[in-house]
Amino acid sequence: MAGLNIGVLGLSHDHVWANLAALAAGDLGRLVAAAEPDARLRESLHGQYGDVALHASFDELLERRDLDAVFIFSDNRMSAELGVQALERHLPVMIEKPMAADLPGAEALLAAARRTRQPLMVNWPTAWRPALRHGLALALDGA
Repeated sequence: MAGLNIGVLGLSHDHVWANLAALAAGDLGRLVAAAEPDARLRESLHGQYGDVALHASFDELLERRDLDAVFIFSDNRMSAELGVQALERHLPVMIEKPMAADLPGAEALLAAARRTRQPLMVNWPTAWRPALRHGLALALDGA
């Protein structure tokens, strides 16, 4: 199976760098494009991932037709709006926590995921911890 082409919307959330490193270290996908209004953050990404297409606007990235999914690591005020826009373009979304700055933003994001039937994942670190995943599996099995 070929890896997914991933775009990233925003580079201002500090967790972006570890997530991009994990993406690069794996074989499930590759970063192909990033959008960030801050030129210094775009330059930082270019220094680490020189072959990634860089965009100064989020709309430019969302207009691309070669993406299979997006990561959202923008500031907390913009993330839900960007998630809705990506979902409406039928792109699965992995969004950094918090998923929205307020309840209406979270509700809009969830509604867009349901309406478009696209995956929406909130990058919540406890979801990835092996011990917690094992505990959940035990609980679901009735242990």
